[in-house]
Amino acid sequence: MIAEKNKYMSEVAMAMYELNADEIIRQQCMAREEYNRYEKMMARKLAEANAQLAEANEQLAGANEELAEARKDAEKAKKEVEQERRNVVEVTRQLEQEHSNYEAEIARLHELIAQK
Repeated sequence: MIAEKNKYMSEVAMAMYELNADEIIRQQCMAREEYNRYEKMMARKLAEANAQLAEANEQLAGANEELAEARKDAEKAKKEVEQERRNVVEVTRQLEQEHSNYEAEIARLHELIAQK
């Protein structure tokens, strides 16, 4: 090659190699820095997502507790309403029986009056 035969060309070739080597190393360093920034950004985003997920889980747990309590309350209210309905049915039956008894008594009294 020309650089092997010419001392100046050899020095120029070596200088260009060193300059290019420095540029390659610089590019590698920049790529590594960019990668580190990307990893930090991803770790931050992951931490934020995990925090949001934890908060959502807490809210969901609270909502589940409220729902369970509301179901208990609804079941209790349902039982109370059913008992009240049974009470109304019983009172209605008693009133109808009393009414029937009064009508029978009135009819009996009318017969007695009619006989006199």
